[in-house]
Amino acid sequence: MSLLYKFRALANCDNFVRAKNILSKKAFWFSPLWDQNDSMEAIYNPNLIPLEQEQKIFAEKRKTRICSFSSAKGLYHPLMWAHYACGFKGIAFEVETTKNVKVHEVIYRDNPTLISSGATPDDTVLAIITSKSSIWEYESELRITKMTDADGKGGIAKTVGTIQSIIIGQPYKSVSNVVDIYKDSVELEYYQKLANKLRKVANENNIKTKLAYLISTPTGPAVEIKNLEGDSEIDWGSR
Repeated sequence: MSLLYKFRALANCDNFVRAKNILSKKAFWFSPLWDQNDSMEAIYNPNLIPLEQEQKIFAEKRKTRICSFSSAKGLYHPLMWAHYACGFKGIAFEVETTKNVKVHEVIYRDNPTLISSGATPDDTVLAIITSKSSIWEYESELRITKMTDADGKGGIAKTVGTIQSIIIGQPYKSVSNVVDIYKDSVELEYYQKLANKLRKVANENNIKTKLAYLISTPTGPAVEIKNLEGDSEIDWGSR
């Protein structure tokens, strides 16, 4: 079993509905390789492999669906909250996987994975989809894969384990005039409402809530996370 973290934005009503469905159905979306945000996703360096082998690899890639998570290292990286949780206007799901779920750690490389003649399609595709450019290393990505009989279009929703908690971002939490900032921003006020509503959904599903926000340290900005006890409301106005 592993602890994984899935980031989601919570900036609008559609984001809220998706997050609510995850909490109630306990399922996460597995997407085709072509739907990822890396334009070099699943690209590899063929080493004199025959056309037939390339075609088999492509056929396996079309049937593969992936769901991306982060490790605890990614959870505490400010860029993850900036890029995948809408600048702390979002959440992270903390998920404990079941024993039968295989989690693959992404390996970061300076160059695409080298695939040689004779490698089996199954092993080849796994090596390709668990390898990414070094520029993505801050993500500390962990992947779960599913195979389908479908072509390269469309995703599937699957459970991978138990949602232990939701971690709600708090923009400007450690800033002294945070109250004034929220009053001055329609976007932040709306986010507050969505986050408070999602907190209630989590309570209804017996899922714990945690809070995440940026703090200043001697080495730069860092993410701090604390538990939100019981049914208490989120305190948006004090440090």
